[in-house]
Parts: sequence; structure tokens; C-alpha cells
Amino acid sequence: MYLLAILCTLIVVPVVILVRWRKKTFEYFKNIGIPGPEPNIFWGNLLEYHRNGRDNALKRWYDKYGKVFGFYNGDVPTLVVSDIDFLNYVFVENFKNFVDRGITMRSDQEHSFLGQAIVHAKEPQWRILRSITSKEFTPYKLRRMMPHLVEQGDIFMDVLDKLADEGRAGVNE
Repeated sequence: MYLLAILCTLIVVPVVILVRWRKKTFEYFKNIGIPGPEPNIFWGNLLEYHRNGRDNALKRWYDKYGKVFGFYNGDVPTLVVSDIDFLNYVFVENFKNFVDRGITMRSDQEHSFLGQAIVHAKEPQWRILRSITSKEFTPYKLRRMMPHLVEQGDIFMDVLDKLADEGRAGVNE
């Protein structure tokens, strides 16, 4: 009898601890007042995100929750911001205070090449990458690049048209 009680305790206690930890993980956005879809205790919002397609899920959540909402990519809280004024404040006016992007996808972070991208860069490397890229994307330089970008876009469209005419290209969502 005691053995059964000990066995049940050894099973029930870790499960209860795991469930409480997962619930606490998935209350992050709710605790700071950011709306978003209700996460599944095991998968976060991954099922809806992948079952209905990323774009469809994000569009539906945008329509329901507005320009700022949070969802859980597995157990990783992901904030979606589509408010242009807020993005301008973060990326232009106040970028010094927004380093260390956090984890976007754990697999990307561990990848030797993707892990070095600006979205995964940590404090010292991020500042270096940010200073390099911000110098290259000034309004003057973007205006000068525009004819070249349009030309390359036209070439790309010609290639796609040719492949489509030959029946070698399909467009999938």
C-alpha cells in the first residue's frame, strides 16, 4: 500500500509541477496586459500557427487583437507589432535601448550561420551590425538604389514569366 502511495506521489508531483510551470510560462503576456490568442498548455500557439498557415494565423490574430499582440511560438513568447509609430520609436529614435533580440527560433540560434544574423546578435555584435546597416540604408542611398532594385525586380519577373510559360513554375502558399 505504501509503495503504491509513493509511486503515485512520484508521478503526480512532477506532473503538477510541470503543469504549473507551463501555465506560468503562458501567462507572461496576460500579466503585462498584452492581448493575444489563448495558448495550449503543451504547444503554445504552434498548432494554430502551423495548421492554418503562418500568414492566415497572424492576419486573424491581427484582426482580433489589433496592432500589438503576443503569441507563443512553442514556449517562446513572440510579440507582434505593426504600429508604425511605435516601430519608428523603437528602431530609429530609441534603438540604443533595444539590443539583444531574445530567442526567435531556437533552431536558428543554434545554426552556425543564422545564429550570427542581426536578429540573433547579442549586445556587442548587435551594435556593430546595427551601425553598419544603418549607414547603408539612409534615405539618400535608398533613393539611389531604387532604379537598380526595380531593374532587378523586372529581370526576376521575366524569369518567372518564362518558367510559368514553360510550365516549370508553380506558385504555392
